[in-house]
Amino acid sequence: MIYSKKNDFLFIKGRKVAGTSVEMALATVCGPEDIITLITPIDELERLRLGGRGAQNYCGDPAAERAYLEKLAKADVSDIADIDSPRAKFRGHMWLREVKLLCNGLPTDRIFCVERCPYAKIISSANMSGRFEQYKRDGQPMELNIGHLVRVIENKFEYETIGETRNINQYRDANGDMRLRVLRYESLTEQFAQLMAEYGISPAPILPHAKQGANSSALDPRTIFTRQQLDKINEIYAEEFDAFGYERL
Repeated sequence: MIYSKKNDFLFIKGRKVAGTSVEMALATVCGPEDIITLITPIDELERLRLGGRGAQNYCGDPAAERAYLEKLAKADVSDIADIDSPRAKFRGHMWLREVKLLCNGLPTDRIFCVERCPYAKIISSANMSGRFEQYKRDGQPMELNIGHLVRVIENKFEYETIGETRNINQYRDANGDMRLRVLRYESLTEQFAQLMAEYGISPAPILPHAKQGANSSALDPRTIFTRQQLDKINEIYAEEFDAFGYERL
């Protein structure tokens, strides 16, 4: 999550929608009073390297926030995942209603998020499973393994966690309404640039590719999921298919 007082916008970060890449880009145009929430330490270092501000104003203790970033910068890359961050009040995947509560009302009406086809979100989440711990140590791309994907997806269905990337409730206010701009992952570069221009930010910051892994959107879900699994996904993510305009298989 990023709230920019300087530029008057609020970004709500869903899961498996390139949210970290968007946060890295936005951090390059943020000011000292803006709220920038924590990201994975390996990505935090990259955000700083790209010229963005690091996580700030998220815990109410600026000195502790600065000390954390300084520790990351001085540590060996293989050790940074073990460095404790300050206890956060504002968190990365906050719901809109949580932001409203902590800010005593929404701080802006210029609110946006990114969304993605549910099938691709599930594939991306499954590909990362079991590989993320290593990524936190070295930042290397998480390579695709179809056999691994299928096994993880079967486990998600067995343990009923297939809905963990269902983000839609994150974007609702207390009345259940969604009053935010939704950018689509599949055309994110163009839509993000257009939104930044509307916000008076020019040129638009460049979107890096964080947490590189399989191009989940390029995979045919019918080669990954069974018919029964597709039907269950269609049921669980029904509101997202309808709200964000994605086609059910």
